[in-house]
Amino acid sequence: MTSSCNTEEQKKPEETDYLHQQIERAVDIWERGEKDYAFKYIDSVFSHFDEPTPADWYDLYYFKSDRLFREGQYELSKLYCDSSLKVIEESHNTETLHTRYAQGNFHMGDRVLQDGDYKSAYVYYYKAKTVAKNYGDSCTLAYYNYKTGLVLYRGERYDDAIKYFQNAYHEFMYCGNDYAYYYRTQQIIDNIGLCYYHMNMPDSAIHYYERAISFINEHKDNYRESRLWLSESAVAVVWGNMGSAYELKGDYEKAESYYNRSIKVNEQPNYDNGDALLTRGKLGLLYLAQGYDSKAYKQAQIINASLSAIDMPVVRRRLNKLLWKYYDAQNNAQLAYRYLNDYVALKDSLAAFNKISHPIDLDEHVSTLEGKDEVALLRATNESRGFYLAVALVGCALCIVIVLLIVRNWRRSRKHVHQLKKMNSHVKEQREKLKYALDELENAGKEKDRILKAVSHDMRSPINSSLALVDLLSHEADNLTDEQQEYMKLLKVSGNNALNLTKDLLEVATLNNEKLEKTLTDITARLEDRVKLLQFKAAEKEQNILLQAPQNHISASVNIDKLLRVVSNLVNNAIKFSPKGGELHVILNASSDHFVIKVKDSGIGIPENIKDKVFDLFSEAKRFGTSGEQPYGLGLSISKQIVEAHNGKIWFESEEQKGTTFFVEIPLH
Repeated sequence: MTSSCNTEEQKKPEETDYLHQQIERAVDIWERGEKDYAFKYIDSVFSHFDEPTPADWYDLYYFKSDRLFREGQYELSKLYCDSSLKVIEESHNTETLHTRYAQGNFHMGDRVLQDGDYKSAYVYYYKAKTVAKNYGDSCTLAYYNYKTGLVLYRGERYDDAIKYFQNAYHEFMYCGNDYAYYYRTQQIIDNIGLCYYHMNMPDSAIHYYERAISFINEHKDNYRESRLWLSESAVAVVWGNMGSAYELKGDYEKAESYYNRSIKVNEQPNYDNGDALLTRGKLGLLYLAQGYDSKAYKQAQIINASLSAIDMPVVRRRLNKLLWKYYDAQNNAQLAYRYLNDYVALKDSLAAFNKISHPIDLDEHVSTLEGKDEVALLRATNESRGFYLAVALVGCALCIVIVLLIVRNWRRSRKHVHQLKKMNSHVKEQREKLKYALDELENAGKEKDRILKAVSHDMRSPINSSLALVDLLSHEADNLTDEQQEYMKLLKVSGNNALNLTKDLLEVATLNNEKLEKTLTDITARLEDRVKLLQFKAAEKEQNILLQAPQNHISASVNIDKLLRVVSNLVNNAIKFSPKGGELHVILNASSDHFVIKVKDSGIGIPENIKDKVFDLFSEAKRFGTSGEQPYGLGLSISKQIVEAHNGKIWFESEEQKGTTFFVEIPLH
């Protein structure tokens, strides 16, 4: 689709609208199957433009690149995408065309990723993010979070992928009614469900699948009827995922029902026929698990007959798995071995491609790109320091001149000696104060640099390397004893804890100098979403979180990501220091000029002798949780800095063995 931005290019609005309408019509022609005519049609429309602008050329090239990519013509698609970027770069007008420029970089990243060039792909993604950030384009930043979530999902880092998907979801909510945002949002909700499915949490997965279906049904009528089939196909995809979740729960009857509903919709012409075949593979394996061998073989026959039209590697791999399992059940070792071999070969080839986007590589590459930005910032800072040094030298020179003049006047008239001594004493005192202040400032700067370097390089690099080695050894799990596998899990948990600690240290070191960007936010809605996510953490200790909030939603100008970090820190502490089966309360209320969030538990409380130390940066008030959870002591210090950066305040009331209540008060404006 074309960009929805209507401020990019100084031309008549009716011309811009006309071109967008014609491209939409060309899309409809393409989706009816008349692909050659769609290209001829849009070329004919474009030939009537007397002076096409860079935005017009971009929209034309992007339309062709997008259609060709969908058809699997990747090289030709890449050429058109490259042309769309060059049109904007050669116009020297990226500021006005920043939305299109960010979009083009995202799609160029998709195209080089298709070739397996992961690092180049992420360079394009990062360039798009930088453009969006520079111009405050939150919708494009949402797309960056979505793409990063997909990369992490492919790397099986589902916890991290969920965080990026959730950020993208909340950002897309403010992007208007553009169809692309609607369709991407339902994909994000479904993807969160897939993450929970792979984490062996089927109930959480089903919750998000149901949310995805509700979202589609709620919004599908807002768009033109010709796109209704896309919404129906998307619902069918979610049904297939629902079937997998119910199968994981052991509810085979519901699993079969959802599989059949999904297949019935997506096997229709022009729907997602590939997904229908994948779901048939799931259904066949379900039949085998129940001993219905003939039904399973029938599904395999249907899939095999369709491969001439849709030959997707993932479909062929699932077919090989189904036939391997089927012939194994029939005690036909020869055919079972043949299909097992084919299955393993396809699985290895797909795994080799996925290895390109290994999550450790992503972290390394992000650090490299962000490091380049930091170097540029440091250079600018050094230039500023040089300027201030020059000013200081000029000031010193002027002081010397003043002193010389004073000395000369003193020689001329002894009656001014007393006054001169007083002036010299004052100058000396001020100079000493200035020197002390400059020394303190320099030491503080050096200490900050030391912390940043230690966190970014000396600590993170070896931890990442250790985690990489653990991942490599984990792939050889078949060669490890149960005890060794348990040690590997402990190493991975310890490494991730250490990595989280370095991230906390980095936030502590940078938070004071970070510009706090605030936006008007529905506090009630965002707090509800965060409490729902924290319910999963509380469930690990059989705890329950109750949210109390006024019926009328509360809105305020805040940095919601930072504020939710405070809520997560406080609730995680409440979970940590409360017994199994306990009940936690999150309470939101507001007055005329501020709102208050309370987090209340009935845990072990805070002893009197450490109450004045809990907010210290490197606090001695560290205690293990009720289930032996590790203490770090940074969360409350970070929370206090975030709250004070909002001009708010944080405090607590606690009684040993009876519980603790934390209060966060933030101004509404």
